[in-house]
Amino acid sequence: MPVDDEIDLALPRPAAPSPTQSHGTVMVALLCGFVGLAFLFWWSIRGVGPFTAEIVSSTVNGSTATVVVEVRNEGTKGGHGKCRVTRLIGRDEQTPHRFLSQRVPGHGSIRETLVFPVADGERPGQVSC
Repeated sequence: MPVDDEIDLALPRPAAPSPTQSHGTVMVALLCGFVGLAFLFWWSIRGVGPFTAEIVSSTVNGSTATVVVEVRNEGTKGGHGKCRVTRLIGRDEQTPHRFLSQRVPGHGSIRETLVFPVADGERPGQVSC
């Protein structure tokens, strides 16, 4: 046996970490990462909304409807509202027209004009965000 191999065998080596210790360390790191991401998400949307909306005017010309909607942001930070305009035939609601509003400043409002297709007899009903 060469001398280098004898010296190598004589040196004490640290014990390898147990599989439980390795897996536990990875799980703690993942948990900390998820908690950090949840906090960042909460921090980024804090103060945005709720949004309210109302129809200012609406007209139906043939197969298209033109609706002017006022969207208000009750929160302190600006953001976009996810809104929908219900379409009515008689008293029955049909598939709503969904839209993402322009950016609404905190405690502010905007007016937005929407043009969307309607079937015969449909008319815009109400808007909600």
